[in-house]
Amino acid sequence: MRSMRIAPLVAAAVLALVACGGAEEERAAPSRQAAPTITGTTLDGRELSLEAFRGKPVMVNAWASW
Repeated sequence: MRSMRIAPLVAAAVLALVACGGAEEERAAPSRQAAPTITGTTLDGRELSLEAFRGKPVMVNAWASW
């Protein structure tokens, strides 16, 4: 019996949270910005630029040996 009294409260809480979702523009994906120019040297001495990977997903792992 107790669950029958709680169900309307839970439903009201869910509806209240959904209604407070905000404007559609706020939920839209953020605009993408161009990556900064990054160049480096590969282990075999070749020059490599991030520009060569335009339009493809890239993960840059920058580390130091000190």
